[in-house]
Amino acid sequence: MILITLGIPASGKSRATKREVARRVQRGEKVLWLTPLKQEVYRLRREFIQLYNVDPSKVFIIPSKLEVCPHYANFDKRYYHALLGIATCMACRYRACIFRDFIRTAMKSSEGLFIATHRFIWLSLFFKVVVIDEADFLVPSAFEIIPRSKLVTILKAIEKIFGRNIAEKVKKRYIAEIWHDKYLFRSIFPITRFYNHNEMKLISATLISEAEAWLLGFDDIAEMESAYDEGVLNIYHYTMPTPSRKDFFYIYGFPIYWNSSSYLRWIHIKLSDRVMEDYKRRYTITVIARNKAESRILYSLISKKVAKDSILCEGINWSLNNFDEWRRKPIRILYIRGGFHRSLDIESDRVYAFYQHLHGSQRKIYYDLYKPVFHEKVDELIDFDAYRSHVQTIFRALRDWSNRHEVFLLDSFYERALYYFPHIWDYVRTRLDSITDVVKILSTSQ
Repeated sequence: MILITLGIPASGKSRATKREVARRVQRGEKVLWLTPLKQEVYRLRREFIQLYNVDPSKVFIIPSKLEVCPHYANFDKRYYHALLGIATCMACRYRACIFRDFIRTAMKSSEGLFIATHRFIWLSLFFKVVVIDEADFLVPSAFEIIPRSKLVTILKAIEKIFGRNIAEKVKKRYIAEIWHDKYLFRSIFPITRFYNHNEMKLISATLISEAEAWLLGFDDIAEMESAYDEGVLNIYHYTMPTPSRKDFFYIYGFPIYWNSSSYLRWIHIKLSDRVMEDYKRRYTITVIARNKAESRILYSLISKKVAKDSILCEGINWSLNNFDEWRRKPIRILYIRGGFHRSLDIESDRVYAFYQHLHGSQRKIYYDLYKPVFHEKVDELIDFDAYRSHVQTIFRALRDWSNRHEVFLLDSFYERALYYFPHIWDYVRTRLDSITDVVKILSTSQ
């Protein structure tokens, strides 16, 4: 059975599932929990032990190969690819392999909670109960496309290090040519392979029916529904109830494009003034830039008006390595599709968000990349990924139900993004004000 749990971000989806999983592990069951981020793996282990009273001897982390393999102790991780790791294991004759021990324990144990990243979804074959948190992020990450030039470089490196035989094995087992000069890396198998499970639970705030069909290995919704009607697919949907909350959303009535240089500069200055006022009132503030360049511009402007040590900016003095610093800093600046746009909590009183528009050349990059897999559905995939990234990012800062949040969305495209997810739009639309004057939107509060 596949159980899909939906709900707006921070509505308790993961928390309720953690309580259920803790009880099952305490009863002696074996569960695999998959999450997108490596940093989340270690935090989840602490949570299950400290908050849900699971015996530490029953909670196991499955680390990445880069963390435990001695071959990569001094390796520059910027040049690592999973195919290289696969080749290393194929050629390795080291019997006391730590990584292999972790995998063997996960496969052969009869009980316990095993926590890993989405990359280990293939381990689902050895579990009767599987939980995939943030499941929508498997689309499109489950479909890694490698251009021919990059694949040739990787295979040449493997051949040089491990020999032609290993390179040929890697290519044969893990690579499929799907479109002229593009190849599919079969790193994460379609979930279709795992229908024999007793239970697979997918948790998501931004999973729509079309993406659900892709994730489960179907071409479209109609094919998925046919499988359900024929009894091939046993699937159940549950939408978490949304508690009452005092949040309020403002959406600017027009788009703001990156190439509107003088107008955008003026808005940046106005926003930095507003952040300074909020800082003086002791609010916590999260500013969401459209990209890394804009985050640096905003950091430069805001740091001239408030104490510099009160600001965290992704890519300057803030990364996943010191993520928890946000608890001690009142002003945080991050950007769309950055390292903080999923899974993590950055509770704030006020949020100001720009929109990352995909212009012709940028959209074409995504189009060319995913056309071989998604064919005529590629435009819908691009829209889904864009809207999902924006909605997930703004809700990183709206986590505490007892707190009142004010969210200032500085682009009319946010209305499209929120509307794309019906259960989220149902929540936002009753707490929404559309404003066509940018000065007014940056000087308004309920």
